[in-house]
Amino acid sequence: MSCSSPYDPVADPASLSLAIRNTSVWDNVSGRFLPSQTVLIRDRRIVSVDPSEEAELPPETHVLDGQGKFLIPGLIDAHVHLTHVLYQAGMTADEILPYFLANGVTSVRSTGDNVVAQSLLRRWAEENPDLSPRLFLASWLIGNAPPIHKDIGWS
Repeated sequence: MSCSSPYDPVADPASLSLAIRNTSVWDNVSGRFLPSQTVLIRDRRIVSVDPSEEAELPPETHVLDGQGKFLIPGLIDAHVHLTHVLYQAGMTADEILPYFLANGVTSVRSTGDNVVAQSLLRRWAEENPDLSPRLFLASWLIGNAPPIHKDIGWS
């Protein structure tokens, strides 16, 4: 249900109850979409997924209409070079990391990056968990002599 724009957090999202009604939900067990489901989110966690006609919502739940849309588990991008994006596109962590979330990517595995730049990315992500996917950062590369990428490996 992403619209490819950075997430704009509300003042205290943990205190909200949100329901997405009448949406199709991907079921990994059956390998198919379940139509007309209601997903209840409370304290930033999915607490239930029920057929919309059976779903009971707490009072003051904010309801979104998911008709014609679908929900899937968070995506994992398992091969990213985050600091290359920063260097080549001239974008900083606060600019690039929210776009992963906006496009459904909730986990990123950054492979073979500049270690100093990676530490800055990690710090920003830890300070802004609502705006960043989970980061899994690889260690330095162990490369051949002569090293191909001196800033990301040992020779």
